[in-house]
Amino acid sequence: MKNSDSDRQRFRNAAREIYDQQLREKLEAEHRGKVIALEPESGQFVMGATFDEISTAHRAKFGTKPVYILRIGGGSVVRPVGAVHGRTT
Repeated sequence: MKNSDSDRQRFRNAAREIYDQQLREKLEAEHRGKVIALEPESGQFVMGATFDEISTAHRAKFGTKPVYILRIGGGSVVRPVGAVHGRTT
């Protein structure tokens, strides 16, 4: 079953609310620049230095359950490098 745009928006909003209200202050003071995968139903998360680290930790902790991924303090989680539109950069 596919999720609708409104389902995805509710998921993002729930995750951002948890981050903003419960996690932001502490995480940004102590772990700025790291990446988290946040499961909004439970409020639990895993943290790592890279997307690959949290991808592995996410699978171990949450299985295939969807998570919201963000960089603590802002910024892109994935930085494109290499091929863009089939061309090497």
